[in-house]
Amino acid sequence: MEKRTIWVKSSCFAPEFEMIVPIPTDRDDEEYIDELLDGILSTEFRYNVEWDFVDGLS
Repeated sequence: MEKRTIWVKSSCFAPEFEMIVPIPTDRDDEEYIDELLDGILSTEFRYNVEWDFVDGLS
């Protein structure tokens, strides 16, 4: 598993935060993180969430 650090901003009212996400080797990084955030964020935030890799590499 590869670990990637991302920053997440779920709304204009919430502070952004960083999280370390272990990515399975057989999964696309961006797709996996999108699915993970969809699973943990409430419906009102999941469609407005912004995130990016801290290292800037996609």
